[in-house]
Amino acid sequence: MASDVVDAGGQDDKGPTEVEIDAVIAEFGGDLRAALRALMADIRTLAEDRDRAVSRGYVRRPPAPGRAA
Repeated sequence: MASDVVDAGGQDDKGPTEVEIDAVIAEFGGDLRAALRALMADIRTLAEDRDRAVSRGYVRRPPAPGRAA
């Protein structure tokens, strides 16, 4: 089941092509579990990088009522 995704730039992204999927699987010698494990590790790394790049003060909480931001 394919779904349309819109990236941050507002462009449609149909997701990876069959050729790209086959290339990832081939990179791991046909081992689907190894390919999934690597992709999940990449996603975790990207999420950790994102978390480090976001200002903690911005995310923590909004300013108290009556207090300047």
